Amino acid sequence: MAQQSIVGEKVGMTQTWVDDKVVPVTVLRVEPMRIVQIKTNERDGYTALQVTYGHRDAKKLNQPKAGHFAKAGVAPGKRLVELRLDSVDGFEVGQELTVEQIAAGGRARLVLGDAARERADCGTSRDGARAYRHRDHAWRDHRHSG
Repeated sequence: MAQQSIVGEKVGMTQTWVDDKVVPVTVLRVEPMRIVQIKTNERDGYTALQVTYGHRDAKKLNQPKAGHFAKAGVAPGKRLVELRLDSVDGFEVGQELTVEQIAAGGRARLVLGDAARERADCGTSRDGARAYRHRDHAWRDHRHSG
């Protein structure tokens, strides 16, 4: 398990020069995270922090998620993410975690947010409805490549 973790979204790629060689670099957006729930060994069987990042309108949440954020007293965020840690001592619900808390040159586990997962389950798509509309019993064929 990790000692430190952060949540970020991939923005894009760029390159930089290191010792006369071009090195590819991934650009990340890391927003401050707010602790929503602390998981402990006694209660949950493992230690982790449940955090959220960004902001989301409370009216757009379903009731279970709205209640979860309200119980913690934390403003709703884009997504809930669990960061498994060796120890959760010193953390409190509602505390804000920023990238500045990681020592310069230190290592941290990175968890990718929405940008990396948005299109994970789309499946293969043909050229619109023209590819499958004329067939009988083919209402699911747009997810197949052949």
